[in-house]
Parts: sequence; C-alpha cells; structure tokens
Amino acid sequence: MQLHNSVGNVAPGPREEYDRRFAAARDSVVELERTDRNYANLRLLIFAVGIVIAWLAWGSGLVTAWLLLLPIAAFIALAVMHDRVIRSLEDARRRTAFYEGGIARLNDRWIGRGTPGTRFGDPNHPYAIDQDLFGRGSLFELLCTARTRAGEETLAEWLLNPASPSTVHERQEAVRDLSSRLDLRELIALLGDDVRSSVDPAALSAWGAEPPQPIPQATRLTALFISIASGISIIARFSGYGLTPLLVMASVGQTFAAPF
Repeated sequence: MQLHNSVGNVAPGPREEYDRRFAAARDSVVELERTDRNYANLRLLIFAVGIVIAWLAWGSGLVTAWLLLLPIAAFIALAVMHDRVIRSLEDARRRTAFYEGGIARLNDRWIGRGTPGTRFGDPNHPYAIDQDLFGRGSLFELLCTARTRAGEETLAEWLLNPASPSTVHERQEAVRDLSSRLDLRELIALLGDDVRSSVDPAALSAWGAEPPQPIPQATRLTALFISIASGISIIARFSGYGLTPLLVMASVGQTFAAPF
C-alpha cells in the first residue's frame, strides 16, 4: 500500500522505506568501521611515539621528558574522539538490526528471530496453547518489539487476558498513531537496547530494597591518601627527582590500604 503526502506525491510504502533505511544504516556501519580502524591505528602509533620519547628522555637523555606531554595529550584527544565513533557505530549497528527485523516481518521471515516468550506459557490457560500465543513462531514473537522485561510482561498480559471494547479501540488507535512515526519507533528501539543491556530489573529491585550501606571512614581515607600519593609521585617524577618518590609513596599507600 502506498501513501500520499500533503502535496499529493506518492510516498514510499513500508517495504520501500525499510529497504532504504536499512541500506543507509548498513552503509553507515561500513564507513564507521573503517573510521574505527583508523582511530585504533592512530592510537597505536601515538602510543609507540610516546614509548620512543620516553626512551630518549630517560634512557639516553637526548630530549626533555616534558615532550612526553605531547603524545599523552594527543592520545587522550584521540581516545575521546574514538569513543564517539564507537558509540556511533553501535547505534548504526542497532539501527541496521532494527530495519533488518522489520524487513524480515514484511517478508514473512520472522520466525526464530524474535523473543518467543516461552516463560509466559501457561498449560492451564484456556486458549494460549491453541492460539500459539508463545513459543517459536508464536503471536508473541511476531508482535514483541519490547526492549524491557516490563514491556514483554505487559504484552503477555494483554494476550492472556481479555480487554473491554473501549480498551481495544484505544490500543488500535495507538497502533495507528505509531504506524506513521517510524523515526520515533527507531529512537525507542535504539534507546531500549541500552536499557536492556544495562538494567537487570530483578537486581535493581533487590538493590533498592536493601538498607543503605555507608562507606567506612577508613576506606574513604585510604582512597584519598592513595590519590594524593599518586599525584605527588607524578609531579616528583616530572620534576627530576627520579623513581624514589613514586616507589616510596606506592609502598606506603599499599601498606596503609592492606588492612582494609
């Protein structure tokens, strides 16, 4: 089915739009993977340059140790930019998977690609087994694009229990409204992947129910002392006092921290 936009032009149908966006996302993945490799090689090169400068400064004394700040600054800057590329690459891969899944549904090749929802199966339910609500190739697998356990549970609840006619009409209106908002559905899918990979609802609930656990004062002091000792050691090293301050501070810090 083709749609007409406000100026009367024929808009692409779902299949054409999904194909176009999938191709764009796949091309973006290829380009970002190339950029990712380039940044990785540059970081390796800068690290090697830093090693050479360190050897020239402390091994032969041909250059000043302050030159080491240049590769350090360059390495940090590259790391920040590389991290942005990695994040963009992850988003592009998720976008590719999102449209690939949509194309699979349009081509009726979705079986085995989604979430079967077998944990919601109830052998005593009056129609769940007869209607293939859960399991491989089930209605749940076809419909479920939830990115959280709570979303999956909500869909399962809707499938397992009848709803009033007014509720059914409201859900159908919501589906019609979302069907034309592809950008919004893509954004929700991408954000949902972050939530799914980083949040364990059971662990989060258990953590929230636990009483507060204050950090012991000795642990706080230990962390502060080690941080200060490390800073003093670095300053002393660049000031030309040799490795002695670093070793002394590290030894004292480790001794102080050992009982905790």
